[in-house]
Amino acid sequence: MPLSSLYVEKLPTPREETLLGLKIVELTNPIQNEIIKWFGIVNEVSTIATVPVDGYYVRFLNNSSEHVGTHVDAPVHFNPHGLFINELPLNRLYGVGIVIDVRKYISHPNDTITMSELMDWERSKGVEIPKGSIVILYTGWANYWGLYTSWDQYWSIARGWPGLSPDAAKYLVSKGIVGIGIDTLSIDPAPATNFPAHYILTEANIFIIENLNT
Repeated sequence: MPLSSLYVEKLPTPREETLLGLKIVELTNPIQNEIIKWFGIVNEVSTIATVPVDGYYVRFLNNSSEHVGTHVDAPVHFNPHGLFINELPLNRLYGVGIVIDVRKYISHPNDTITMSELMDWERSKGVEIPKGSIVILYTGWANYWGLYTSWDQYWSIARGWPGLSPDAAKYLVSKGIVGIGIDTLSIDPAPATNFPAHYILTEANIFIIENLNT
């Protein structure tokens, strides 16, 4: 047996006993040149070597912002004293996931998801959002992913996106969540200008996942 195999066998997968028997669900969108980018951001994935042409390993150059496609907003994104992505403890990046289907609360593309709607969801399910959980907001906006490659196309197709209201963000902070994800371009609804939900959540060192493929 190769020495490398012996070494690998001594390194157990983190929380392997917890993962056994569970189904892993992929919620990310692929990074491509055609995906929409925030204004002023360049995103380009280039092939710089291939086996057929160059005779050696395939390599790619990704010239991009970290806020393209499915990505994590570290708390420092809006909180100058917040955690950087490499400072987030690993045990905050996994845990109890709470998927909240908010589609019935959305009647307009730029609607906000309010505290009363989150509380209504809790009552309807007979549960409370637990401390230390990661909340996923299911708006249905992931269905628009891949239908546009420019902002003009996006506005004509999706006409905006829903997001979290300030009172809902404060409510989730009070519940003690560690992270939140959403299947829209931003946790704040369009057209976001002052980003209140971002500020409220990151002030509590809560990480934000955007552009989920739900």
